[in-house]
Amino acid sequence: MSSVKAQENNWTVVDSISLSGAQYLSHIAIQNEKAYVSRYPNLVTILDLNMKSEIANITFAPYTNCWTGYIAFYGDSAYATLYNLGSNGKLAVINTITNSVQSYVSVGPDPYGVATHNGRVYVTNYVDWADGDSSTVKVIDINTLQVIDTIEVGKLPYGIVIDSVTNKAYVSNQHSESNSVSVFNTITGDSIKTIPMYNQPRGMTITNGKVYVTNSVNPTSSPVKVIDINNDNVIQTIMVGRDAIGIASYGRNVFVANQSSYSISVIDTASNTVIATVPLGNAPYGIAVNSQTGKVYAAMQTNRQIKEIENTTVGISEKTNKLPNAFVLFENFPNPFNPTTVIGYQLTESSKVVLKIYNTLGQEIRLLVDEMKSKGNHTSVWDGKDNKGNMVSSGVYLYQLQAGQSWLTKK
Repeated sequence: MSSVKAQENNWTVVDSISLSGAQYLSHIAIQNEKAYVSRYPNLVTILDLNMKSEIANITFAPYTNCWTGYIAFYGDSAYATLYNLGSNGKLAVINTITNSVQSYVSVGPDPYGVATHNGRVYVTNYVDWADGDSSTVKVIDINTLQVIDTIEVGKLPYGIVIDSVTNKAYVSNQHSESNSVSVFNTITGDSIKTIPMYNQPRGMTITNGKVYVTNSVNPTSSPVKVIDINNDNVIQTIMVGRDAIGIASYGRNVFVANQSSYSISVIDTASNTVIATVPLGNAPYGIAVNSQTGKVYAAMQTNRQIKEIENTTVGISEKTNKLPNAFVLFENFPNPFNPTTVIGYQLTESSKVVLKIYNTLGQEIRLLVDEMKSKGNHTSVWDGKDNKGNMVSSGVYLYQLQAGQSWLTKK
């Protein structure tokens, strides 16, 4: 494979979507061409990104004083954290077909971050315990909607992301006594490592075998810490704008919302450098990417707008990745690889996905993915190990993707 080319980029704001109501905006999550915007108090607004109009405004009638935190998806459900309810915080389960609340789950004080993985929902309790005890992550079974485990992490756990390849969860602990990322095994619940951060780690995203973590407090600029998933060490620091909070990734780019700089920083993960800064004119908070189009959406906290951002200089490869109606297995990158490679694929609908590595004899080497995935673009990282954790020898390997009744294979 030839060397990686520098990106042509002209990232710019192409549209603004104004939302009704007086509630401020915080986080945003996207699935199936719909954006779910958490607002406070007591509101989630759902947008049709094609029509650029509101589909529904969901309120949480029993909990009129609640504020909404992060939102995550699993199948046809969205999970929104409801905090500012004292010790009786809730996880709202929203049916994404009917755009209505199905149920509420009691998850303890001030739930904020949320992630889904292997039939479970993981919720951070954003609490600063006065007695010095750690805060926690609640684990909920998606089928029974019962809390089945409680995992201790650092103080003021803010966000949570999960790597589906290694089954490791990463939790950003914002309190000054913690200033860290807690890593635990989602299968056993055991703690793996505590990774020191700079100051107030908040948003996180996983891409290309790395975790990118925003650290929000700095007088002039904020650092994004880059964690290698293989050894959970910080391998690089990237300086972006002031008060970096929201973060998202797509393809080879990471996007950072800089609240006090009124801007978005665009990072090229091939070089881990900032390649563009997009001015917004107001304070962004949450940020998400539409995997069908590659467009970025930033939730502007106080003027109640969603800014639509895209790279207006698009190469052939980017256009290929934007096809919304194709079942695609992309070439792994880099190839040849050392020590990891990223496999991308695109789904035309939510499906049970199985992704496996085989040798040329047809023997299974590694199971990478075996779970439900939403419509859109996804990536998985192979670290060069087999199912027993041993490094494989150099040679030719095949990777096969099954989604529903469809199969694709590449080498």
